[in-house]
Amino acid sequence: MSILAFSGFINCFLILILGIFVYLRDKSKKENQLFFLFSLALSFWQLNYGFWQAVQNEEKSIFFLRLLMVGSIFSSVFLYHLSLILLNLEERRRKSLILLYSISFLIIILIFTPFFVSKIKNYSFYSYWPQAGIVANLNIVLGLALVVITFGTLIKNYFHLTGEKKNQIGYFILALGVAAIGGLFNLPQWYGFELYPYGNFVIFLYPLIIAFAILKYHLFNIKVILTEMLVGIMGILLLIQVFLAPTLTWRISSIAIFLFFCFLGHQLINYSHEEEKKREEAEKLAIRERALRERAEKIANEYKRLDETKTMFLSLASHQLRTPLSSMKGYLELALSGNYGKVEGKAREFIESVEMANEREINLVNDLLDLNKLQTGKLQFSFQDNVQLEDIIEEVVKEFQPEAQKYNLYLKFNKPQHPLPKITADPQKLREVILNLIDNALKYTKEGGVTINLQSKDPNTILPYHHSRYRHGYDTPRKRKTLPTI
Repeated sequence: MSILAFSGFINCFLILILGIFVYLRDKSKKENQLFFLFSLALSFWQLNYGFWQAVQNEEKSIFFLRLLMVGSIFSSVFLYHLSLILLNLEERRRKSLILLYSISFLIIILIFTPFFVSKIKNYSFYSYWPQAGIVANLNIVLGLALVVITFGTLIKNYFHLTGEKKNQIGYFILALGVAAIGGLFNLPQWYGFELYPYGNFVIFLYPLIIAFAILKYHLFNIKVILTEMLVGIMGILLLIQVFLAPTLTWRISSIAIFLFFCFLGHQLINYSHEEEKKREEAEKLAIRERALRERAEKIANEYKRLDETKTMFLSLASHQLRTPLSSMKGYLELALSGNYGKVEGKAREFIESVEMANEREINLVNDLLDLNKLQTGKLQFSFQDNVQLEDIIEEVVKEFQPEAQKYNLYLKFNKPQHPLPKITADPQKLREVILNLIDNALKYTKEGGVTINLQSKDPNTILPYHHSRYRHGYDTPRKRKTLPTI
């Protein structure tokens, strides 16, 4: 048997095992199914290539050559179809695929006609190499066209892809390059040029790289494949040795070696699968972790966007509300001052009530603005030295006296017996705190009134109000509240 025939049989076996392995990895994936068909066509091609080179008869040589071309045609068509699947172009080019399969079947029919081969030429490495007839030329043109179309489609889409898919298509381009180089060594002989067909020795690299790409170029997948292939080839060789043993003793020894190797090979394959399984589990965990991290980042970005929208709304709404309220305040002050005529009696009482409500709304809007600034980290304090807390409380109490009288409540401020030391604080913010405390005290007091005690024994603590009874009818006095330490 010539080395060319041996290369065909070895390639057939390796490619078939490779196709089965990829198919069994995930039967549901369409690319795995089509790769299996591609592997069948390619292994059929290599099987008949081996028979073609092994026989020493012109008629049988031409017969196996015809079968070889059938595998060659379908392997090229399946590869193009597989490329379209990986690029998600199968649906868009369905009509062209139907036309391509139809042309391929037509050429296969013509291959078994006398127009396939024109004559036979003898070379130093093989005596029955055919010269291309009309049908062979059609087949060669179809094969070259498919290589160019497939290569062009892959290159065109390669530059628009990113990440894993781009790497996958990159390996497809590499595999097609290997196939093209191998074909260049087998093409000249059809036209009378004597060139040794080295291409068949590298043909196994062609599907191996494609399998590498389909399995997302996981190195451990290829490691498992090569391990199984090595164990299988060695097992077959040892089994053949059993039948070729010249003596009974040798045969018994060969059987023992074969059985021992089968045990070790089985253990080695199991170890490779376990290693691959653990690697896949680790990869799945990594993918899941990456997905969770991306989801968390997406949620965080969405929360940030919503928070920015809320901040923008609060800021816009507060400013839009404060403008008319400030204008209203100005007009009310002018009316009460007598600039538009003297206001007395019920009219004055009504305007004063409106002014008080307006002032409360302005304070509410200011609170919204402060809240917005606080959430965005833009709230600023203007600290001053020598701030007298008693003066601020007294000023706020005077401001709330009209409201207390409106509800028939008293509002008292008991100053400490001894003056409190002056403090460093933001007078405006401190005033807002005291204002809110007194406002709440008046709002929820039913009868009696509110007394504010400022104790000199602890200048950092304020007992801001005391309720005799609550407006809503609760008998138990409200728990005293303290102002935060300044």
